[in-house]
Amino acid sequence: MKISEVLARVKEVKPNPFTDDMLLNWLNDIEAKVQTEALQRKPEGVDIYTLPEDLNRELTLPKPYDECYMLYVQAQIDFALQEFDTYNNTMVMFNSAFREAKGYYVRTFEKLNPPRLNVQL
Repeated sequence: MKISEVLARVKEVKPNPFTDDMLLNWLNDIEAKVQTEALQRKPEGVDIYTLPEDLNRELTLPKPYDECYMLYVQAQIDFALQEFDTYNNTMVMFNSAFREAKGYYVRTFEKLNPPRLNVQL
């Protein structure tokens, strides 16, 4: 999913008073979590996106896991607007989706790089 698609879908599903720059800030937060927790990158190696340069940039999570981006940004909107019940519900959905996404990356990584036994003879 491209950054422009996330921003457009968030605005459609959850109209809000925030600028694209603020929405991108939250999107950068979740993308950093994806890159550090799922891909095991060091925090200093995380990609940070800017507008308008990166509007057509593809985010890391593939379908069907890319829904994490939408859920996280929507939750941050709810939190900022002090809609705490909605925030809690959306974060529950996000946490479940993100757990599935990380599981996908763990399974994929293990297939590409099976663990080696450290056996001394």
